[in-house]
Amino acid sequence: MRRSLWALLFVLLGLPIVFGVAAISWFASLVPTGQAARVTGPHSLVGVDTNGSFAWVVPVVGGVVLVDAGLDPAGLALKKEVAGRKVLAVLLTHAHADHTAALGLYPDAPVWLAPADQPYLNGTLQETTALATGFRMFAGTPAIHGPVNDVADGQDVLVGGEVFHAVSVPGVTPGSVAWLWRDVLFTGDAVWGGGSLLLPPAQLCENVTDAAVQPKRLLALDFDTIADGQVGLTRTARPALFRLLGETPAPPTYRAAGGTPAADPHTGWLVRAPTPDSAGAVRDWLVSPGSPPIPLTGAPTVRDGWVDRWVTLEGLRNDDSSLDVRVVREPVTPAPPSALPTTSKNLESWTGRFVEVQGTVRTFAPLVPGALWGEGTLELANGDVVPLAAPVARIPSTGPLSLLVRVQHTDAGVALVAAGS
Repeated sequence: MRRSLWALLFVLLGLPIVFGVAAISWFASLVPTGQAARVTGPHSLVGVDTNGSFAWVVPVVGGVVLVDAGLDPAGLALKKEVAGRKVLAVLLTHAHADHTAALGLYPDAPVWLAPADQPYLNGTLQETTALATGFRMFAGTPAIHGPVNDVADGQDVLVGGEVFHAVSVPGVTPGSVAWLWRDVLFTGDAVWGGGSLLLPPAQLCENVTDAAVQPKRLLALDFDTIADGQVGLTRTARPALFRLLGETPAPPTYRAAGGTPAADPHTGWLVRAPTPDSAGAVRDWLVSPGSPPIPLTGAPTVRDGWVDRWVTLEGLRNDDSSLDVRVVREPVTPAPPSALPTTSKNLESWTGRFVEVQGTVRTFAPLVPGALWGEGTLELANGDVVPLAAPVARIPSTGPLSLLVRVQHTDAGVALVAAGS
């Protein structure tokens, strides 16, 4: 009798453990492993693993922008990476709990989210899939967060001098959005990266059919890197996305910033002249086999990443047969001066660009004890003193140094932000 009681007790206590372990194993098998606790991408972009999903920290003028807020409500890794910088906005790819958990840490930062996903964020609608439900049980619904702004397909959001372009990719949730920043595409859970690109499993998708088809909307975009919500960074990602979706690679299309587009798109190689013309301008051309080259105008015409690529351009045809093509998603910055800056006045012409600056560190300290980022002042060769923000590891002590920085314009003048490490 006693032996039977022990056997029954073992069953009652052991079965939940067995089922729990099996459930965790099944759960883990559906979600790929992240590349690292911290990954660095182009333009000083940093992604942090927040207990199983990535949140992305984008440096901008005046602070940072977060793309998603991770799975950890305490935001330990996220707070360490933000390091006291001001969070100017949180751009959500969707409202699953593994992308929204740390919103409460930044109650003053406006949140951008598609209307179809806002009921998940405020708790009036519950997810129906197994994985999303598990994330919600773990992280809960954020009780406090900043004001929520609606995001529409094709909308550009300007924050801190940077443009983030939203593209609707419903499937994982009805309001899933991918964000394009410069040449980086934040896909959330619409596409996962790593060694090869993947589509999310059915157990995560509110609409499995849409989740398999809607990512094709991303193929028209111009990007080189995918920063996803589960794995990390995938470089040279655009051709990989075509392969994943079984499509033939096509040239990205760029349109004029205003006015009536050309009657027909023009496709060819984008070529940049090796030397300036008589007016001192470096001219870009669209070269199509069998057709006369078309000179391009605009300020600026195209960003550097488009040069030597096969592209389709839509612009305004001018009387001299040139094509007027202006960049829509890139902030306009002046051409860099030929000499390196040695005064604060010289630095103003480098606003929005990276440049090597030499000077002497006069003050510098972490933003908070143990923070990765710090602030101080840098004295230039002529004695001008300018504010400096930099990773602590880049400023080992006071004294002379040469540093790659991005020049930012503030109400008080210029400030320097060192390239991240």
